[in-house]
Amino acid sequence: MAPTVTTAAAEYEQLQDGVLLAAEERAPAPADPRHLFCMVHGLFGSRANWKVIAEELRDAMREEEGILFYISEVNEFKKTYEGIDGCGERLVEEIHGLMAQYPLLEEISILGHSMGGLIARYAMGRLYDAETGRIAGRLLPVHFIGMACPHLGCDTAPGPAQVPMLKWMEAWPVVGPAVAGAVSSVAASFTRASFKRSGEQFFLGDREAGAPPLIWRLARDEGPGAAFLPALAAFQTRTAYANTDGDHLVGWANASLRRLEELPELDGVSGKEEYPGVRYRSAALGSAYDAALHADRTELVEDTLRALRTLSWRRVDAGFAHSALPLLAHQHIQVQRLWVNGAGIPLPSTLCTLLPRPSS
Repeated sequence: MAPTVTTAAAEYEQLQDGVLLAAEERAPAPADPRHLFCMVHGLFGSRANWKVIAEELRDAMREEEGILFYISEVNEFKKTYEGIDGCGERLVEEIHGLMAQYPLLEEISILGHSMGGLIARYAMGRLYDAETGRIAGRLLPVHFIGMACPHLGCDTAPGPAQVPMLKWMEAWPVVGPAVAGAVSSVAASFTRASFKRSGEQFFLGDREAGAPPLIWRLARDEGPGAAFLPALAAFQTRTAYANTDGDHLVGWANASLRRLEELPELDGVSGKEEYPGVRYRSAALGSAYDAALHADRTELVEDTLRALRTLSWRRVDAGFAHSALPLLAHQHIQVQRLWVNGAGIPLPSTLCTLLPRPSS
């Protein structure tokens, strides 16, 4: 029988390589996994969102021994409203539980979709040990991957963090600018009312005890227990998946850590032949950044972008303009439901290509 993981927060159901199965299909997880590949869903998500990608990865890498493809399950549905930090603390405990269950684990890779990328970055910063350069003092950080992750938070003003839906509204004939202006004026308060603490954090509105917004802090080193940027820097690779179009929540620039003027022209750009619809970029970007706290949201966004770009990032740009449902790009990139989001099925193959095999 597959083992279970128990923490103070929850008792988990049986998993096969991190994928929840029907009772009659359950089989033992890898006996002695060495590499934890952890998948973290986004806002109001569940473990089911990762089923397709988890199965594709498991099948494609079945000859690789010792990899535990695990789907985080401690922050499902409305639990994600409790803030990036609230969810991150539960992920920290979940990883501790997995380490106790699998004592031979020695490496970690993490894949986060949308808010899940922010949750993962928070948890890694909480667990990072600067003396050993490892996560929780034991796990070597190998691959960090963000899919359509709002690394810069959300903004209503034009810029890399602008919510794409607002820009689309502006383009509506006649009434567009007025509608977009009205929606922009209430976007932050509506998001906070709808998604509680998480909504407040998305728009950089959290200023507890005079502290800067959490998303800004996630691009900083605040010392032991909050070494967010050093933890991210410790990963051997960092990859940013982004939608070039059709994502109403997270823009191309935000997810790929670019400024608007740096976005490449799509005309004439072809993807790798074996991955139709996927455009790939690889770049190591770096620049000095000003760590001073700014009160203005737009300045905070730029400051966060500068900080994150002191690290090197690989980029995968996905375009779904020609799919049957192009405006579901935010879900396509994760292949949340195969029957609706099947346009994203090439993406798991790119993951296998981008991920060097873990060291033995």
